[in-house]
Formats: sequence, C-alpha cells, structure tokens
Amino acid sequence: MARGQECSPERLRINAEDLIDIEQEALRVAFAKARREHDYYPSVAEIRRMAQVDEAAQLDAEARKAWELTEEFVRKYVDTDVYGNYGPEHGWYRIYPQLCDRILDTVRRTGGWRAYKKLTDKDFPFQQKRFFDEYKAWTAVERLTDPSKLLVIETRPQLVEGQPRVPTPNAGAQVEKLAKPMPEYKPLSSEELERRKSEQLAAVRAKYGNTRLMPAQTEHRPLQGA
Repeated sequence: MARGQECSPERLRINAEDLIDIEQEALRVAFAKARREHDYYPSVAEIRRMAQVDEAAQLDAEARKAWELTEEFVRKYVDTDVYGNYGPEHGWYRIYPQLCDRILDTVRRTGGWRAYKKLTDKDFPFQQKRFFDEYKAWTAVERLTDPSKLLVIETRPQLVEGQPRVPTPNAGAQVEKLAKPMPEYKPLSSEELERRKSEQLAAVRAKYGNTRLMPAQTEHRPLQGA
C-alpha cells in the first residue's frame, strides 16, 4: 500500500493475494523489518523485496548447512563395494542416519555418492557450487505436479476395426515382386542336348585346337606266374 492510501478490507485482501506465493516465515521477517525501518505502511512491491532478500539469505545459509552435513555423512558412512558402487549401504555401519529427500535428490543430481567420496581439492569449489545450485532449485523442481508433460512419446497410428488400411507407397509393386512365381523347370529335349554338346565341343576346340583328345588306352599284361 502506498503512502497515504486507506487500508480498506478490499485493499488488504488484494495485498494478501499478491503475497500468497511467499513463505510465511519470510513474510513475518519482512513485516517486522517494515515496522522498524518505515514510518508508513509499505507497498506490496517493497514487502516482496524485503521478503525475497531475507528468503535468499536464509536459503543460502540452509544450503551451506546442508553441504556441511553431507560432507560429514560421506566421510563417516559412505563407502564402496567390490563392484565400485558407492553408498551408505556399503559402509561399515549397518545403521546410519537418514538424510532428507532434498539432500538425497541434490546428491543424485550432482554426480551421486561417488562424486562426493572421491572429491579432490581441485574439484571442491565446482562440486560445492553444483550442490548449492541444485539444493536451492529443489523446491521449484518439486513443484512440477505433472512430470509426464516433460516426456514426449511418439505415437504411431493404429489400425482400428472397420477402418480402411492406408496403402503405403510402392506397396503393390513390392507385394507383386514377392508373389511372382518361380519359373517351372523343364528337362531339355534331345535336340537341345545335341546343340549344347556341339557348342561345348566347339568351345573346347577353339581353346585347345583341333587335336583330338583320345582316351588313354590301358595295356593289359598277363600276370606273372599265370
């Protein structure tokens, strides 16, 4: 509400609707700050700025506390099995504290337990920044009430009973080609056999000349002692 503006019930209702998306704790701190620092009733824009500044500082502090808790948890409870899988279930302690869903989701989205267990001094600032960013964005991500909208599944048209089938291009030619019968085998006639023999004999003579190839004659000799 601007300076000098009357505080009517209708105006209070409109202001409440404009501030409904801000956390109650952040609004409480913003109202307290407005009472201390302003000599007039602040506008909705001013209240939102004060609430968002305080909310950002509080969220940053919460993210840093979550990082310290994650570091201590990894150092004490997270280990690996013989197959290289990392997690608290592979550590020395059969019973270990359960982390909140926000920290678990943040760890999963920033490389998993392996990235934290094998963290080096060189990768430390980058991994910490990734943790802070994912931790702060967790609330906005979880507000997606229908994650299925993010998935695009290609649907193919299905044939409904009674619906004519749509022919595909060149389908008739392909079916005709596949359905073409094989040629029927017929034995050669005597004239065709003689013609084939003459053609083969002519090809042999053209290659080896007119020398007549006679079959080798076997000499029969009487057996000794007969």
